[in-house]
Amino acid sequence: MTFKEEIELQLKDNKVLSYEILSQLKDKNYFSGRNKEVGDTVLFGMLKEGESNGELSLRLITFHEEELGVVYEEDSFFYDGQKSSKLPAIKRIENGN
Repeated sequence: MTFKEEIELQLKDNKVLSYEILSQLKDKNYFSGRNKEVGDTVLFGMLKEGESNGELSLRLITFHEEELGVVYEEDSFFYDGQKSSKLPAIKRIENGN
């Protein structure tokens, strides 16, 4: 799957946040610190945090669609044809908000 297809799949399949769901969430913020709001579709992605002893450290994060291209972008390192996860691999944009 391409990065775009992974995002589109989540936008189609993930539930929109209702007041009831939002009130039950332990973490009411996205990874960036932005507040989650009623009507949002929460997206999930894998963020590379570094490498230690040859092993990659990845973190599962939440983000909002509007943060794509502003705070986060596709991490092309993971899209070499061998990617098995359906979660998009993202990275912070340098000097992103």
